[in-house]
Amino acid sequence: MDNNDKNYKLEALSWVDKLSNEILYISEYLYMNPELGSEEYKACSLLTEILAKHGFKIEKELLGMKTAFKASFTGLSEKPKIAFLAEYDALPGIGHGCGHNVIAATAVGAAIAISKVLPEIEGEIMVIGTPAEEGNGPYAGSKIIMVERGVFKDIDAVLMMHPTTGRYAATRTEALAVQGFKVVFRGRTAHAAANPEMGINALNAVMIMFRGIDALRQHIRRDARIHGIIVKGGEASNVIPDYAEARIGIRAADINYLNILKEKVFNCIKGAAIMTEAKYEIEEVGPLYREKKIYHKLADIVDKNLEEHGFKVMPMEEYLRRGPVASTDFGNVTQVVPAISASIPITDQIIPGHSREFAEATMTEEGKKRTILSTKVLVGSAMDLFLNKNLLEEVKGEFRGN
Repeated sequence: MDNNDKNYKLEALSWVDKLSNEILYISEYLYMNPELGSEEYKACSLLTEILAKHGFKIEKELLGMKTAFKASFTGLSEKPKIAFLAEYDALPGIGHGCGHNVIAATAVGAAIAISKVLPEIEGEIMVIGTPAEEGNGPYAGSKIIMVERGVFKDIDAVLMMHPTTGRYAATRTEALAVQGFKVVFRGRTAHAAANPEMGINALNAVMIMFRGIDALRQHIRRDARIHGIIVKGGEASNVIPDYAEARIGIRAADINYLNILKEKVFNCIKGAAIMTEAKYEIEEVGPLYREKKIYHKLADIVDKNLEEHGFKVMPMEEYLRRGPVASTDFGNVTQVVPAISASIPITDQIIPGHSREFAEATMTEEGKKRTILSTKVLVGSAMDLFLNKNLLEEVKGEFRGN
């Protein structure tokens, strides 16, 4: 990177300060107007209007999803293509307890800042609006739909930030693959006192299934999880239930082990059916969320920019201690393109995610300050890729080797 290139990066970073009021307005507007997944009409409208105002080409209702969009701004050439992902759905009863208002604000702000210098350099910057990350409505896991429909096919790298809390920013946190299932047992009703011998208890089948799963947990890897709930188990205590329904989630650090666990769980279901003489049905619920791949070359770039803006980067031993957490449709993106989702703290205080307190933390003075700093991290990381072709090739080479 020569001095001239460094000036382009510095100029793009300076634009974040000039755009700070607009960036914070986006975050505050989404905070004040939370919308559930697949229903983010106000958020989608605001984000696309602001991007269009700054000269971005807008494609609304991406892939037929009414609250998805793609915005692009092209410089001297269409390559390399770098995309920021925006999430903007809220949680029921909580609002932006996962901080998606900050994700959207930083993605849009970073893209606009880069667009101010892009006419003089090669490349295209994009913002892809991805609704329903939390899994609500018909667009649940929208990134998975986008992956399957080729939205990321020509993109060279994808960047995103996700707000967190605590001491460290993290770029190498793994996410588990997950598949959800609906399990139904069907039995036969009978009077629970007068003639119970004539009934087939569907609720017993569900309970036996969970006992089997509880026993199975002792023998699974540490990077896997099996969890579930009983959705329905009967209507009256004096009637043997002929219908019982459960939801089960199976998570694993890789898809192969998830499939192994799936067969083991299915055996628990089949065994419960045999023991109770109930019939069973198994149905997949929602798309398959893939595990998140870690691209260390890309993480190194983001780590450097995090440190430049005052964030402490999580040491490797801390990653090893914590292990994989949760699951996300971003994992599917990492299967098809070099991609990174950096977890950046909006406060040093540890606040649980998916809480009202977390949402409120995005609106504090510290939260706002770190929203701007997070935007600069995205800008700096993307500019490093735009301006250093060898660096981008190293990132793409690691992806090909993966």
